[in-house]
Amino acid sequence: MNFPAQPSNNHPNHELPTLQLRQIWQSVIERPWLFGSIIVLVTLITALVNFKLPNIYRATTVLQVNVQAPKVLNVQEIIDQTGPTQTEFLKTQFKVLESRTIANRVYEKLKLEKVTEFAPTPPGAFKAALSWLATLFTNQPLEEDDEEVQGPDYSKIYYEHVEIKPERLTLLVRIHADSEDRKLAARIANTHAEEYMRFLLEQRYGTTRDAAGFLEKEAVNLLERVQKSESALQTYREENSITTSFETEEKVIEELRAQLAKAKADAAKLEERYLDKHPKLIEARGSVHELETSAREKEVNLIAMRKKHIQYENLKRQADTDKKIYENVLSRMKEMKATDQLEATGVQVVDRAVAPDGKFKPKRFRNINPLS
Repeated sequence: MNFPAQPSNNHPNHELPTLQLRQIWQSVIERPWLFGSIIVLVTLITALVNFKLPNIYRATTVLQVNVQAPKVLNVQEIIDQTGPTQTEFLKTQFKVLESRTIANRVYEKLKLEKVTEFAPTPPGAFKAALSWLATLFTNQPLEEDDEEVQGPDYSKIYYEHVEIKPERLTLLVRIHADSEDRKLAARIANTHAEEYMRFLLEQRYGTTRDAAGFLEKEAVNLLERVQKSESALQTYREENSITTSFETEEKVIEELRAQLAKAKADAAKLEERYLDKHPKLIEARGSVHELETSAREKEVNLIAMRKKHIQYENLKRQADTDKKIYENVLSRMKEMKATDQLEATGVQVVDRAVAPDGKFKPKRFRNINPLS
């Protein structure tokens, strides 16, 4: 009996897919009507689905985000200033542009939760069932999400319709807004830009207000310090009869020293001529003693005056420093008030969004065309 030859195991495994492809191709050749019907059916279904899809319109607002130099008080602060680079600054602004805060502000401003395509999905039955079971068995409701405690978060569904797209190597950023309503698309793009700039203003003015409040409190405290330091300086000056010059006292001491030297020389000559109890010698020695005592007292007083003057200079220096700091704070407050009316953000609207004439998607012909 002849048995059919067994397939050899020496053929490599990669030949199997090749054989399968050949079989499929052979089936296509033998049954062209079947595969043609499948292609027509898929095309018809795709066409039906595409024609049921709503038209989506895209509106675009273009912003220019400029890098602002920090406002500082003096040259030294400019030297010491360390801040983000231009690239880091722009990346930060782009993140702010696509933040949850801006999305929720636009939602609230335009009441988008009332628009069907932007309406949030209600809680599912599964979550409601879990909450009911938790209440039944534990007498405590299911813990609320942070979202429910802090208010609804629309950012997820919002950014399904809004795209933030920075232009490479420029300061420009495009805000694309998609909607079934062409006018609403333009309003969303423009409102997003407006809320972003308003957010920056609030941050800037909030910081300014905090700084102004801090400076006002500091000004009050510093004024009190200035008054105390100047009062202490004046009191010390009056109690100690402070003088800014010691020339008179130094001249008196020099004269006394000269007189003392002459008196000692005269007494030495008399000692050579007279005995110790001679009236002239006694008088000369008395004159030397008086001059020594007077010169010593003058020197001690001068040292004390110098010490008092040092303390006076310390008090004066403290009073001058307090006054200078107080004047700097007042100057800074005036500067902040003067710059409050200036442009607080470096953002400019280059192009406002307008209602688009043509739809953005779906691309029905491209989706239906099997060759696309």
